Amino acid sequence: MGTLLAYAYLLRVPLLTCALLVALPIVALPRDAIAGPLLRALFDVTQPGAPWWTGFTTFALLTLAALLVAAAIAITARLILLDGGRRFDLVKITSRGLELMVRLVPLTAAAILVSGAWIQSGPTNLRGATSAVLGTVTGFVVFVLLLTVIHKWLWTQVFVDEHSFLRRLFGAPISLWIRIVRLTPEGFADPRNPTKLLARHAFALLLFFESLAFYIVVFVIKSSSVYVSGGRPAIPTLCLLLLIAMLACWGLTGLTFLFDRFRVPLLTVLLVYGSVMSLFPWNDHFFQTVNADPRRVPSALADDVLKRRAGKPVIVIAAAGGGIQAAAWTARVLAGLQHDSLACGDDFDQALAAVSTVSGGSVGAMYVVDAYRSGRLDPQALANAVSAAEASSLDEVAWGLTYPDLVWTIFPFLKPIYPPFLVKDRGSALEDAWKRSDTLTSATLDMWRADVRAHVRPAVLFNATVAESGQRMLFSTTTLETASTDVGRREFVLDFPRLDVPVTTAVRLSATFPYVSPAARVNRNAGFDEQYHYVDGGYYDNYGTATIVEWLRLGLSKLQTELPNRVLIVEIRSFPNTTAAEPRDQGGWLADLLQPLLTLYAVRGAGQAAHSDLNVSLLGDGGSLVSHVQITFPARIFEDQDDASPPLSWHLTPRDRGLLADAWHDPDVFDARMRVQKFLGLENEQRTDCITR
Repeated sequence: MGTLLAYAYLLRVPLLTCALLVALPIVALPRDAIAGPLLRALFDVTQPGAPWWTGFTTFALLTLAALLVAAAIAITARLILLDGGRRFDLVKITSRGLELMVRLVPLTAAAILVSGAWIQSGPTNLRGATSAVLGTVTGFVVFVLLLTVIHKWLWTQVFVDEHSFLRRLFGAPISLWIRIVRLTPEGFADPRNPTKLLARHAFALLLFFESLAFYIVVFVIKSSSVYVSGGRPAIPTLCLLLLIAMLACWGLTGLTFLFDRFRVPLLTVLLVYGSVMSLFPWNDHFFQTVNADPRRVPSALADDVLKRRAGKPVIVIAAAGGGIQAAAWTARVLAGLQHDSLACGDDFDQALAAVSTVSGGSVGAMYVVDAYRSGRLDPQALANAVSAAEASSLDEVAWGLTYPDLVWTIFPFLKPIYPPFLVKDRGSALEDAWKRSDTLTSATLDMWRADVRAHVRPAVLFNATVAESGQRMLFSTTTLETASTDVGRREFVLDFPRLDVPVTTAVRLSATFPYVSPAARVNRNAGFDEQYHYVDGGYYDNYGTATIVEWLRLGLSKLQTELPNRVLIVEIRSFPNTTAAEPRDQGGWLADLLQPLLTLYAVRGAGQAAHSDLNVSLLGDGGSLVSHVQITFPARIFEDQDDASPPLSWHLTPRDRGLLADAWHDPDVFDARMRVQKFLGLENEQRTDCITR
């Protein structure tokens, strides 16, 4: 039993990798799966309406990646079983049955993973099913060729032909590895000739290089901007995550095989290396800034924005956070209210004065505000805004994690080689994915600030949080007048008067929820300048009401004779309002350990919702000028669904899009729409038949 436990410990990396492959579909796909809202999107690898070849490419890459992970698991486990006894002074326990199991179990895990993608993506027609079948078969055939014909040819080129190009290419890393082996040959080298690397280790080393080549090929495909219809990248997110698992299995198993002999735990090796790399100032995340225009237009004050609607109705928006669900719902609500307004002959787009948003709500609002043309919402741009808000960004996050973040984590000292590398990570990849219009590719807060001054675009207040201090940080095109650090608020334009940021960067910082995107700081002095890190605005206020209430209060208090005749706060909540959790009778040391985190999570939901309601009600109690409408994603929309959980990632499945469309016609949502239109057309009594559910 002691020997078995020892081998289980030595096999911990391949065993955990194999368990990951099996567990992913189990925790993501079943009804009410524990991680369904977060991980189900990984298995939605196709898109309806895309060309047939995209499904073929997707399943071919996914199948090949899953099989390469399985090969990494099988080969590293086999090396430990065959050579671990001699390296770690253990009894050898290999047998034919165990050898077979080492091969079959990882292959079965890979098959389960690919089957999960089949189940979730569900080809709905013959063409889609055919492309998926052909892609899966092609991925398997390429894998077989890679381990047989291609591997045999590479073996000859690298280890036999001394004059080949590949021998010269791989000669340096192989020579380095052989030198390391000579220092500790047990388990690596032939016992009869300690200077000669065992053939099975050479085989594994060559397959690692082949896996690394596949990793590079995927990078080239992705970087060449291969897109399918609707803007989805051609590389599925699940494939990118499998690349990380593949490299981790190879690299971490190699480290355990090397250091376990000396009783140095893998965690110690990683902590020491990470600590050393952390000494480099570039081992951090930075965000892009541009120099402010010397002719920068000052930010409009709240009263400047409000007075242009003197004697007319004003609408302000507070949009809550919640990932792509919040982005899509915010965009749908704003676009839908504009559509209702046009049907009723009103001017919702001109009455809209300011938008305070958090996290995913910032993304949806960004697309709608971007759709303004000469002071009005352009119908075609608005339709594109809704589609853009619903488009997936998950692949871009996975790409950033798989490539720049992985490389910079291991080799942070390479960043200064090319200065733009300092701001390249999964956060910047997310920004690039959001540039889905020509205007957003170049828009900055200064540009939108000038539009607010010219009364052709509503003011925006993107809410973030200062990680170190917990203060609210505003990336806005209007201002609350002074830097009020004493009340827990900062403004980027006041902290950095000479800097400007792209709109997509401001939105990304408002939606920076680690670990999806990293906490980042201003890139100044090549990373040697100490600055605050900014994270998701939901840490401070997930509903955006604290900022909009403060902005309204300041603006209305300064106006005397040019007041709007009425003000409406439209609060957009992207998740159903939930009832308070029932009490639990669980206790013990585990409950004591988790209780602080569970309490923080509960307060972030119920506590912030209560504070949001209180903020709005207190402002409304000041008189009849201010009223309030809440448009909440309805809970009843999930009553007939297998899973009652909205998505928490940056990807919507076809089912999720369908539910968003259905939610707009919900009775409670319709009642809220009617209240908005009644507010706009208060002088017109004929308001009941201009919009329909």
